[in-house]
Amino acid sequence: MKMLAGRGLLVALVGFALAGCGHNELLQIERIMESDVQKADSMIQSMNEPAGKRNQALYALLKTQIDYKLYRTFESDSLIRIATDYYGYRHKSSHAAMAWYSLGCVSGELGDEVKAADSYHTALFLFPDTLVRYYALAQQNLGAIYLYHNLDEKAVPLLKSCRINSERLSDSVVMAFCDYNLALNMLYHKKYDEAKCAFDELKENRWLSPGIREGIMLQMTKISLYGNQDYQGTINYIDTLFQTDIVNSKNGHIYSIKADAFYELGLLDSAKQYYQLSIANTAEPKTLYSCYKKLTEIASIASDSLSRTYYASKANECMDSITAISKSNIIFNSLLNHSIQDRRKGIPLYLFLLVIFLFVGGYFAKRLYQKKKEKDNMNRIYNAQSISDFCDEIENFKQSNVYAEILAAISKNDSFKLHDRSVLIEKCHGNLLNVRSFLMSKYALNSQEVDFCFFILLGVSQKNCQLFFNYSDSGIRTLKYRVKSKLPQPEFDYLFVKK
Repeated sequence: MKMLAGRGLLVALVGFALAGCGHNELLQIERIMESDVQKADSMIQSMNEPAGKRNQALYALLKTQIDYKLYRTFESDSLIRIATDYYGYRHKSSHAAMAWYSLGCVSGELGDEVKAADSYHTALFLFPDTLVRYYALAQQNLGAIYLYHNLDEKAVPLLKSCRINSERLSDSVVMAFCDYNLALNMLYHKKYDEAKCAFDELKENRWLSPGIREGIMLQMTKISLYGNQDYQGTINYIDTLFQTDIVNSKNGHIYSIKADAFYELGLLDSAKQYYQLSIANTAEPKTLYSCYKKLTEIASIASDSLSRTYYASKANECMDSITAISKSNIIFNSLLNHSIQDRRKGIPLYLFLLVIFLFVGGYFAKRLYQKKKEKDNMNRIYNAQSISDFCDEIENFKQSNVYAEILAAISKNDSFKLHDRSVLIEKCHGNLLNVRSFLMSKYALNSQEVDFCFFILLGVSQKNCQLFFNYSDSGIRTLKYRVKSKLPQPEFDYLFVKK
């Protein structure tokens, strides 16, 4: 009996010794991993599977980190789950934080952004020290996911905090990534001057990847077109980028920007060519929608009803995709919030899924109603004989806040910034869409002529139109002449002859 007890004690001591050796080897791999990942990989590949849950968790964590640093493909998150299950999510420690951070990286690679965001969120809570590079990287990655899903109120504070931390750590790579994403957010909100300054500073940053450098050039073309409204300058700028191979010559987004510039210059054949090139070289729903919408207008101007119908239907398909993406962003945020709360409070998942089901069902019911409304509007436009057929819509618009904004802006009797003018005009388009479609399809008026007619219909004097649109005396006369040459006399009189 004493011999058996002695042998048991010997086995236990050998087991503890082997576990200690394994743990020491893992700690050595952890120490050298940041400076020599290839050597760390060679060491961990040559190890036998470690004994004990602690060593197995650390092995899973280090192996996942090394594979991620070496850009290896992940088939599942089963390995890193060994680490997160062992370290848990309640007690702060470097290993626990790194386990959840690594799960976020793996989940992102596998395309599960809800799990990725949830994991980064958990990691941020578990870091004992916030002034470490991986804390900043967790902020960076989580901020980028939020920004992609249009959750600016969450993304911007994270990215700004990450920028401060990376500056304290003298981490130029993370600083540059944060600056780029914050500049993108400025551009999304049409803060063109601020975005241009930010991108100008980033252009020569040597820490940016080639992909982000190309992205900066793309954003600069948007600023030139939509911010400065320098249409010919935008075309020249894009041609220069193509000649110097700074951007991919088959970039659907670049083609659409060049097409918009041609469209604004009235060069509709060139615009049509580049819209079609854009469609052939992109799968991005918003770009496709914009291209098909403009092609619909070009077909209307050319009185090509067959093409107009086709392009309009394709634009509606793209709008469905955009709406679905928008709804998926809401669902993403809800799922993420639930995932975080569920871990803390244990909210039943079936109740949450029921809410999501009702939400999605309501969306599709609303979409069916919208489609019916769109069909009714199309029929009304098709059956209309005169601008006067839309007088009820015009009168309703005159009761709106947008109309009050326009009158207030004009009453200031001051020059208008391009951005402010564009915002008001876009609001007009959204509220008077049927009138706009009627004028463009029946009389082949272009966008500039339609906007002029809008303001005349709303009772704005020709002098105030000239001030608002920043036209010269000869410019406003030429514009009025073009409208007169396209409209039948009764329609022109309805607009311009005082009652």
